[in-house]
Amino acid sequence: MNFDHPHAIDWPEFERVLRNCRNGNATRMPWYDFATHTRLPEGKDLIPGPLILVEGLSLLWLPRIWELFDLKVFLGCTPQLRLERRLIRDVTERGRTPDSVREQFLKTVAPMHREFVAPQAKWADVILQQPPTETELRKLIKMIQAELPGTRDGESAKASAEEFCLQNT
Repeated sequence: MNFDHPHAIDWPEFERVLRNCRNGNATRMPWYDFATHTRLPEGKDLIPGPLILVEGLSLLWLPRIWELFDLKVFLGCTPQLRLERRLIRDVTERGRTPDSVREQFLKTVAPMHREFVAPQAKWADVILQQPPTETELRKLIKMIQAELPGTRDGESAKASAEEFCLQNT
């Protein structure tokens, strides 16, 4: 199975979790075991806060999904940076060899990126090239803050958004 294709995602389940979070409801999120390539039966409990950040390669692929986001950010990365990040993650976290990661990157990851990931930029509200500048991050922080005024704890949510953006540069 090509796990880099959007069809590999359980979209109805993802939509269920996302809608529950948007409605402020605790929900059980499926948990995936990358060693066995299977979904674990226990899942993970998720209690949403006033700011919900969701990351993934195909989040803007389906209109019914991206319409649920208040702000859509697309991170543009060079192929070299994508490969470097995948090598670090898959070797350290998933026990893969560098050669197997490179082979998968060339055979499936890069072609799927060209066909499915890169075109999603057109549906984003913000496109950040990696690494972003501090000015770009400050603009993003302001956009996130603009989405938060109606929260119960807007000040701490704003601080969390700023802290998140500045720590993840």
